[in-house]
Amino acid sequence: MNNSEKTTNQYWDKIYSFQPKSLMPLNLFAGSRNLLRLFKKHIKPGMEVLEIGCAPGNYLAYITKNLKANVSGVDYSIRGIALSHKLFDAFNIKGDLRCEDIFTTTFPFNSFDFVYSNGVIEHFDEPKDIIRRHIELLKPGGTALITVPNYRGIYGRLQRYFDYENLLIPNEVKLIL
Repeated sequence: MNNSEKTTNQYWDKIYSFQPKSLMPLNLFAGSRNLLRLFKKHIKPGMEVLEIGCAPGNYLAYITKNLKANVSGVDYSIRGIALSHKLFDAFNIKGDLRCEDIFTTTFPFNSFDFVYSNGVIEHFDEPKDIIRRHIELLKPGGTALITVPNYRGIYGRLQRYFDYENLLIPNEVKLIL
């Protein structure tokens, strides 16, 4: 596994040193609307759902509160998991949220009906291992959903304006399985 600068604890603790502005995913953004639409299509009540890179927890909170699935999340950042726990406490909802490295997670293989990540794989120089981990955690017949940011259009302009240094860190995704 070849990690980039974007997979260090220091990077993620800096990212999660803020207080979230929204407790639930905002429907204002096309990316959020599309993701919520996919969740509604594929996640049913009682399903076991895992988010890899779950902080700050707003998508998992949405899934358990609105889609009635059993949720779990794993994130590398202590601050990120603390934000996720704070959010879950605010809504009085339950989830199995763990601060772990996904490559040494204590979640057993073949445990989840739906495993997803939203903007995680581009943080790895070699995404093959993280994609494989999504699949290993799925039950037979389960669904994996992996999204990457779209830096074209307004999102790219906003990223360049607010966090240009982040764009300078190499994050090329090569999908060779």
